[in-house]
Amino acid sequence: MRSATIHRDVLTISQNIMYGYKSKRQVTYKPKEPDAPFRHRLEWPQQLAVAIAVHQSTRSKKLLDFLHGFGLSVDYSRILRLETQLANSVIESTTEQGAYFPRTMRIGTFVFFALDNSDFNEDTPDGKRTLHATACALYQRRDHAPSTDEHRTLTLHDRKARDRSLKVLTAPDFVPCQAPNKQSATVITLDMALYERAKQLEMTRDDCKGKWVLRLGEMHTVMAALRAAGNAVEDSGLDEAWSEADIYGPTTTRQILEAKHMKRTLEAHITTVQALLVSK
Repeated sequence: MRSATIHRDVLTISQNIMYGYKSKRQVTYKPKEPDAPFRHRLEWPQQLAVAIAVHQSTRSKKLLDFLHGFGLSVDYSRILRLETQLANSVIESTTEQGAYFPRTMRIGTFVFFALDNSDFNEDTPDGKRTLHATACALYQRRDHAPSTDEHRTLTLHDRKARDRSLKVLTAPDFVPCQAPNKQSATVITLDMALYERAKQLEMTRDDCKGKWVLRLGEMHTVMAALRAAGNAVEDSGLDEAWSEADIYGPTTTRQILEAKHMKRTLEAHITTVQALLVSK
């Protein structure tokens, strides 16, 4: 922790020094107007990040110019140009249906998706000022390293999807439906809760049949297998033996059987398998 703090402080000091650096040519140059400001040769991440964060939070020109005067951020006009460039870049990478695809995505290369709900500040006194979003991660294989994946994350904010339904998945403008790849079906990885509902949609709605290849995530697949093993162990006497021998408490035992405590669940089932092998 101390090393990380020192590294951060060194980066801060060095960027401030380089941002305030003036070359000999800049110092000896005689401008037409005596009060003409210096032009910064390089823009550093710290000054850009401070300006973007402050402008996003306050939208205050006065505050940005104040920070710029101390060399802590770029000036207000520069941040406006930068935000315009970012917006234009996003528009250029957005399809006619409104789906944004990063420029690093390669058309014609197989792409698959991972979808999950992302809720923030769910419990409020009046039920307002909450945020419900759906995060969609896009994966593609690297050309130079077939064994590794790269992914980009898109967050689709949907304040109306408070019932955690799959409205986003069935929407006509859903990102995987607009994938720039000519593949027969869209492969989507989901957690257990969304997977169950998506399978119900696929089996009951004609417009959803053959639309996706639904895939349960690895962790949830392992949890489902562990829950099945927990059902076999429950009421067999082994769970009571754990409690009587003070190996696990009653709460931990229940979590193991329901696969809600991954580390303890794996330990318990490995121990069970080893005991069965020894007995045989």
